[in-house]
Amino acid sequence: MSSHHPNTAKEDIMPSITDSTISIPCRKRKLGIKNEDEQNIAKDHVNPCDQECVELHQASDMKMASRVIESSTEEQFSVDKEYNIEDLPAEIVCLVFSFKYHPKLTSTVQSQDTVRTLFQTFGLTSSSFRMICFDYLHKTPLSINAAHVNVQDAIWLASQYAKIGSFRFSSRTHADIGKSLHLLKSCNVSELELLNISGITEPKQSSDEECDQATALGIQLFPAHSLDIQGIHMKTIEALRGRCSPIKSMELACCLVPWYDQLITNYRDSLEQLTLKITKSQDQNIYITSSMAISQMAIVTKLIESMPRLKKLKLQTWFKADINIKSETLEEIDTYFMFDGSFVRKCECPKLKHFKCRNFEQCHQCKNGVLPVLPFEDGELVLLRHGGGIDRWYARPSVDFRVGDRLFRGMKAPNECIVSVKC
Repeated sequence: MSSHHPNTAKEDIMPSITDSTISIPCRKRKLGIKNEDEQNIAKDHVNPCDQECVELHQASDMKMASRVIESSTEEQFSVDKEYNIEDLPAEIVCLVFSFKYHPKLTSTVQSQDTVRTLFQTFGLTSSSFRMICFDYLHKTPLSINAAHVNVQDAIWLASQYAKIGSFRFSSRTHADIGKSLHLLKSCNVSELELLNISGITEPKQSSDEECDQATALGIQLFPAHSLDIQGIHMKTIEALRGRCSPIKSMELACCLVPWYDQLITNYRDSLEQLTLKITKSQDQNIYITSSMAISQMAIVTKLIESMPRLKKLKLQTWFKADINIKSETLEEIDTYFMFDGSFVRKCECPKLKHFKCRNFEQCHQCKNGVLPVLPFEDGELVLLRHGGGIDRWYARPSVDFRVGDRLFRGMKAPNECIVSVKC
């Protein structure tokens, strides 16, 4: 889809740049070249030291930009003049943006707030800068949390065919569901690597004003109670079908009954990280027995075993049921948020490095994950007693055991694997 110019009617964005002038170091100055005649003469008399420097630049990715600037500006700019940043080639400006606006240099994903800041700072400075901003928008994968994107922004991102690298679905209201699906359908998801659909609570009815606004802008809304978790998964599959590259990370809410894993199955060959938030059922009239729960969890076991690249697994459940985990690739398992009394009865993971679980020795039910072959002795978990008052679970102290030093039931993992126990 081709890009369009942004709506410049918003007067509260795009402040002017206070300092956009930079100096361009040209090779002409290094070689002492002052005019075109001297330049032609000097082509065959390049200092070997300068040539060596150029070759060193070519060996470094971080200095690649300087080579592009050097080659692209040598013929365009004179020596004794300072230039505005707009005079740089578009690819260099995009490189500057990537360093200025990346939250992490190791990440290729920007947030929608970054895009807003980019256009507020540069977008209305000039038409050329505006086009560069759009070029950057189309090339850089965005991290979008649909709950933080209003209807107008969603329509604008979709109309510009923005590229999405990370997407957090919002199901707080029916308008949020429609907005989330609209973004997935209309944006560029060819480089989508992370998908989060973790909402479990029933969506609230949107206000009439919000519904009217969304409908007027072309966002499809669904009647109240028409979409449950399974329905959202199915609509997401439709939105992504044939347009999405292999997804590497998923965080999904799902129901034990009825179990629906088609979204996971579609991308199981590429998934490296999976978080499952499993509730019993959204139908309050369905009664789930313990045997039924165990039977359904066996399906989860087979699903995990079928993933050839899975490295990290996190399980969160709202019911008591044990599970077996078998994987040739898993390196980390986190069961801290499994329901009390739920255990991994068999853990056969030859590459496992870390297993996280919960065990509060003063309460028999506040345990999950794995159990030691021999009960913990007095004092082994004494450190956990002092962490009970800390609210944030990941800030609580843990006690670590090597599998080779402390045997756990059903645990078949390397001796170096660490079992971290938190209260």
